[in-house]
Amino acid sequence: MAEGGGRAGGGLEFIKTGLKTFGNKLESVATNVASGVATGVTTVGTGVISAAKDLKDTILDNEIDRIRAINQFAKAQNYHKTKAKYTESELNAADIKANEVLAKLYTGYFDEGFDPIRHELSKLTDLDAQDNIDSMVDHLTQGVETVSGKLARHVVKKREQLLSGIDTVAKVEGDLKAALATTRTARLTLSQASQEVQQHLRVISQTRRKQQYLQLAELCSRIKQVRNLQKSLRLAQDSGEYADAILLCVQCFHRVESMQDLKVSAELLSTVQRLYVDTLSKLNTALTAICGAFYPLRYSKVSSALAVGVSENMDGHSLAERVLQCFKDHVHDATGRVVKSVLITQTMQGPQPSSMVSLEGSYTSLLSSLPTPVLGQCMSQLME
Repeated sequence: MAEGGGRAGGGLEFIKTGLKTFGNKLESVATNVASGVATGVTTVGTGVISAAKDLKDTILDNEIDRIRAINQFAKAQNYHKTKAKYTESELNAADIKANEVLAKLYTGYFDEGFDPIRHELSKLTDLDAQDNIDSMVDHLTQGVETVSGKLARHVVKKREQLLSGIDTVAKVEGDLKAALATTRTARLTLSQASQEVQQHLRVISQTRRKQQYLQLAELCSRIKQVRNLQKSLRLAQDSGEYADAILLCVQCFHRVESMQDLKVSAELLSTVQRLYVDTLSKLNTALTAICGAFYPLRYSKVSSALAVGVSENMDGHSLAERVLQCFKDHVHDATGRVVKSVLITQTMQGPQPSSMVSLEGSYTSLLSSLPTPVLGQCMSQLME
């Protein structure tokens, strides 16, 4: 009796370990069967693979060989020849028998969260004989065989759909590989295009910066030219190039007008205007001096400056009249100085009532009141 108890105890530990793993696999197989019936060939195929992997570690070698044979049978090329051995009624009868076997199983096997190990072990006690344990193992093994057969028949029925799905997956895989290659090529092309765009952007940025620097340099050059206008005008005036001086003022006017946005534009414009007025004043002085001491080269420069400076206000005839008037004014001043000089000299030598002439009065009255001897003396000095 003790020997039987020890053998039962050792067998119980062995059965506990086997049932623990076996119950988990049986639960997974049952769940996959229910899900496979509802969702179709994809879930069924997953259940078959899972069942094959799980049963490998839990059942006997002959059962493993039998399941492998079933899987090879489903994938074999002579499927249609083998299928002829089983009629539709036979398959239906097998399903009915399988359903009867599954119906005898505890309903908890089909519930999520069910613990089959605890359920089966709760039925065993240390007093159970080996026959009871073997009977339980046979009962559970029959359930596994029933589930395996049902899965195999379901896979056989859905074989065409499974193969079609495999072909579809293969095609999709090919399309994905082609799309991947296209994407990589496009990514490389986009990367090259991005580099080219960045290079062009750098060139454009540098070009714009260069243009801004050139504009700034031109603006600084204009400001510097206006600032140096006084020195340039003085050089032109000293050399008698009044026409160049006037043109220089006009150019500075235009340059200052183009810089109205600057704060110093008003000051620069005032400076240019003042220098322009000063140039015209010196031009008039030079014209008067030319009329007193005529030099063709100097007169040519002055007349050119007059033509440039007053071309908008008078024509050539008016310009000639102005030059002629300057000559008349110079002659008037020269004769007036000579006459007054002669009269003052005679007064200092001694007063002569017959020749006394008043220095007061206009130029015309002074000349008309001169005695003949004094007039002759004045003419002689003027000729000299």
